[in-house]
Amino acid sequence: MIAETAIYHQICLTNINLQHQFQGFIDTPQIDLSSEILGVSNFDFKPANLELPEDFEMPQSIRLGQRMEYFMQMYLTARGYKVLAQNLQVIANKLTLGELDFIIENQTGLRIHLEMVYKFYLYRPELEGNWIERLIGPNAKDALTEKVKKLSTHQFPMLQHPETEKMLHALDILPTSLKQQLSFKAQVYIPLGLQLQHLEISHQLIAGYYYNLDQLLQLKDEETTFYIPSKNDWVGAPTSVQRLSFDHFFDSAKIRLTQSRSFKFWIFKSDSVLNAFATWW
Repeated sequence: MIAETAIYHQICLTNINLQHQFQGFIDTPQIDLSSEILGVSNFDFKPANLELPEDFEMPQSIRLGQRMEYFMQMYLTARGYKVLAQNLQVIANKLTLGELDFIIENQTGLRIHLEMVYKFYLYRPELEGNWIERLIGPNAKDALTEKVKKLSTHQFPMLQHPETEKMLHALDILPTSLKQQLSFKAQVYIPLGLQLQHLEISHQLIAGYYYNLDQLLQLKDEETTFYIPSKNDWVGAPTSVQRLSFDHFFDSAKIRLTQSRSFKFWIFKSDSVLNAFATWW
């Protein structure tokens, strides 16, 4: 009986975490890379408070991006879209040429080829170029410019590939009838102390500040506690979590940053809860 109660409790916690991750996914704003940069339109993603189905199960041991694809599928279904195809792999001569994230149909019958992206970026004002060239992944790689190039030269053009057309015709989908759209969701973190008025990007994209190891010392306060989530929980706000004192948090931060592992964390103050990143570089 004790074991069954423990299992039930663990399932409840898992479901609560998934719901918070799902809502975090929904609430994350989109970067507008649409018509001027990529030549496609932005997907009309309307934030809402939605519940995951009771029977929803997230596959284990999949990367964060794949989890977001499952959440997108749940969102699309809840908003009345028909998902005609998902993760449609384009294969020729036993080689995978590419993949279409979603083929969907809206309430008016419009069919859409939807590509989706979910990223965490740090804004690097010391880098040359425009705001797109200054957004880099937490571990100083995975630049936004690289993703834009892949979208424009590979992912969206894949719709016109002859093998893709064959696969879509087999599903009774006419490639030329599809409108291409992008949902590019991102959490953006800026350097500690940088003023928002100095930014070229939309302020709604800013999720918080990022700190290096020395700057973390500025957070030392007996009344302030911290939480370091697992990567799967980077998306949503924390629920019931085991908070750390500054000393325990800083010890853990030193280990991670010494191993060149940037990480997301939460700061609990008496009057606020803040979202932040710690960086090794």
